[in-house]
Amino acid sequence: MRTATAISTIALLCLLLCSCSPGGVSIPLGYEDLPQCPPALIEANGLRDLGEPGCNLQGSSLVLPDGTTFEVGEVGAVESQQFISSEESQNSEYLVVNWGVPGVGVSKITSGETVSWATSDAAQYLQEQQLRL
Repeated sequence: MRTATAISTIALLCLLLCSCSPGGVSIPLGYEDLPQCPPALIEANGLRDLGEPGCNLQGSSLVLPDGTTFEVGEVGAVESQQFISSEESQNSEYLVVNWGVPGVGVSKITSGETVSWATSDAAQYLQEQQLRL
């Protein structure tokens, strides 16, 4: 059985305005007008089928294929969790971002591999840009 220590960090990056830090990723306009989605349990493998949700997914839960679950934060919030195992090859980091209009993105980073899921092409692109920071 894998023992893991969870280190959770939530950071609200300067993503909310296009004029913010030149090194950040901008949230697409229009998020302020999104209605709140009813909270839902969403499997990461089904995010693409969801598409742009047309509402703010804050409060919904994302379930990854390995069973790890995350609650979607407010638009622009970047949640990063790291799980450290006694076996370095089992270490993993997760990055969840609510991108607003295009939806959400979630990434699992392990040694040598990154897998990402997103609701839309735009959310996928933004997620990839966030991973490069």
